[in-house]
Amino acid sequence: MGKNKNIKYSYIASDASGKNHRGTVLGENRQAIYSMLKSRGLYPMKIKKISPFTLSFESLNLSRKISSKETVLFIMQLATMIKSGISLLISFDIISHQIKNKKFRTILKNIKADIARGENFSKACKKFPNVFPPLFSHIIRAGEESGKLELVLDRYAQFVKNNEKIASEVKSALIYPMILIILSIVVMVFLTTFIVPQFADILKSSGTELPGSTKFLLGLSGFIKHNYPLIIVAIIIAVIALLKYKKTKSGSFYFDLLKIRIPVVGKIVYKTAISRFMRTMSTLLVSGVPFLKNLNLAINIVNNKAMTKKFDFVYDNIARGKSIADQFENTGLFSPLDVQMITIGENSGRLSEMFDEIADIYDREIESSVKRLTTSLEPFVLVLVASGIGFIAVSLVSSLMKAVSSFQ
Repeated sequence: MGKNKNIKYSYIASDASGKNHRGTVLGENRQAIYSMLKSRGLYPMKIKKISPFTLSFESLNLSRKISSKETVLFIMQLATMIKSGISLLISFDIISHQIKNKKFRTILKNIKADIARGENFSKACKKFPNVFPPLFSHIIRAGEESGKLELVLDRYAQFVKNNEKIASEVKSALIYPMILIILSIVVMVFLTTFIVPQFADILKSSGTELPGSTKFLLGLSGFIKHNYPLIIVAIIIAVIALLKYKKTKSGSFYFDLLKIRIPVVGKIVYKTAISRFMRTMSTLLVSGVPFLKNLNLAINIVNNKAMTKKFDFVYDNIARGKSIADQFENTGLFSPLDVQMITIGENSGRLSEMFDEIADIYDREIESSVKRLTTSLEPFVLVLVASGIGFIAVSLVSSLMKAVSSFQ
């Protein structure tokens, strides 16, 4: 027994904010280490006896992020089981055994342990905000209070799936043009830095008057070749400065403003934010979350400071009893059709339905805009790339032909 007290264990545990902690401790056994970490306010995810002869890769697996797909699948499975009459604790047991992500499995086991001790499901989830955001906790709390937990779980899963679908469509539309732009920049820098200088001496020794485009190209090539360390340093400093500025209050505001003002893409970003806002409002209202609490959560979901700033006085004015539709109209973020539909919903007591309808309209518009963006952006980028490479090729070939003719 005395020997066991000196056993060294390594552990990985998360705190209430979801942050991972790693370390080593001495203890009698795994259960003693588990109790020790719990007493420190940590949630053990992995406890392993340290051995000088073995190397575990499980900690790498535990550091893997929990994807939204995994979370949505868990929520949908949980909703189905509760709807079938299976208790919350048994549902957690069944689902956690099917989950391959060890980090997620451990978090679910910790939540289950808290529920078994009498804690509310919503309160237990709040301890892991990186996995279950505040929006989820509030929806679960409303479901617990109304006795409609399976309905709000299913509604939230659909909400997240819809958001993921829209985000995926936008990313898919932009990724190919971005790859083309990056490759074209790399190719043009390579041509300008390594290929053009090979022709510089020939062109200069010919004694012929070079065209303006060739002079510009040779000058640019020489500048890059002789100053590339300074250029690289300048780019790095500029990127770091921009990233630091983005973290400031004014910087994040102007970056968010830029997102919604970029031609074509800005409209998609804007419509996506409005769709998420409306869908969140609808989901929370159906779940039974009070309207003002609902509004605060939905505003945070927008995640664009330039847009959320428009809501500065909306909350207070609605709290004082002013019309929801009027206050939304005053933000300048919503179209006349949006305001009209909100007015109808407010007067008929069908606000959640109207919010859902508006979100559907925006989703269809986003899908259409993404398709138009994909079909128009790809040819535009290809033309741009071809123009850049063509400029270099024509400038060199025309000058070479002129130089050859001068030797004849």
